[in-house]
Amino acid sequence: MHEKVREYLEKERQGQSAADRREREETLLRLGLWEKEYAPEEADDLSLYKETDDSGKLWRKVPIPVTDEEWAQIQHYAGKKRVNKWSTALWIFGGLFYFVAVYAFFMDAGLLSMLVWAAGGTLLSAVGKLIDTLDRH
Repeated sequence: MHEKVREYLEKERQGQSAADRREREETLLRLGLWEKEYAPEEADDLSLYKETDDSGKLWRKVPIPVTDEEWAQIQHYAGKKRVNKWSTALWIFGGLFYFVAVYAFFMDAGLLSMLVWAAGGTLLSAVGKLIDTLDRH
């Protein structure tokens, strides 16, 4: 293998593993799988330690170390859909608004009434979906 190709591949592998490590750390922190690490007494750089406890000591969140097998299981369970109560409630109310719009159409309540109820259902469903999407990220 040519020397430049080998160097390029090695650099890409290191970049990919750094990205994987960063994703793993972010996921563990998001899931609450972290420990407190207190700032050392004689530290030069305290910018990493952003939290303080009751006694005023600086600390930061550090992801707990996990094995590859544990990480695979965490990814499996973290990938399951979380249920957001607000988005579900808005989606249900949006469906009810659609039902009222269809009812208004058959009861000859007028086109404007039907359109208002349908627009309300669309708006509620869209806001529910937006909340659900934002909650996942």
